[in-house]
Amino acid sequence: MFSIFVSPRPETTNMADTKDIFLTEKIVWFGLDFSRAKMIGQTGFNNPVDIVNRLFSNWNNIILLEEKKYNLIKFLGKSKIVYDFSVVTRRNKLVQPKELVINTDHKISSEDLTTIINDYKSEEYSEGIGLSFIIESFNKFNNQSYLYVCFFDIESRSILLAAYMHGKARGFGIRNFWANSIHDILTQIGTKKLKKWEKSCIK
Repeated sequence: MFSIFVSPRPETTNMADTKDIFLTEKIVWFGLDFSRAKMIGQTGFNNPVDIVNRLFSNWNNIILLEEKKYNLIKFLGKSKIVYDFSVVTRRNKLVQPKELVINTDHKISSEDLTTIINDYKSEEYSEGIGLSFIIESFNKFNNQSYLYVCFFDIESRSILLAAYMHGKARGFGIRNFWANSIHDILTQIGTKKLKKWEKSCIK
């Protein structure tokens, strides 16, 4: 399992480079992709149908509905964030509720990430830097979410940077409990991770 992955620069010269993540002022936020996710711990996820049919959308929408708290402009250090949930909405519908909840460990590989991002065909945005959180698991045993922060070139769908992170869940109600783990990860990005990634990618 890798903690940070940077793809080779695409051969086509007009494609984005990893450093463009930090130089651009605009990011296209694609949202939370649960298509390969597992909910670990059956006692914490007793209604998988509701999770797939309602909560996947709610966890994505909370970033818009509570924009002041989930402030992507602040956390990502950008002047403009635009949104396209069409891809993750389509992909999240592929999840089978009966296969969602497990009691064992679950991992996503670099090959899985490549396959996922290759399916990110946006009708609204054809170029620029995209960002998606590829959810690996929500783990009730330790109240942590695990995911990949995945920046990619929209035109080529080439992964520019994928960083493995985890966040602490807290709060009341299943929606807010796990949404706060995403907020924790965004806070980590804004306070320390972004500068560290930039330093490693821009020489």
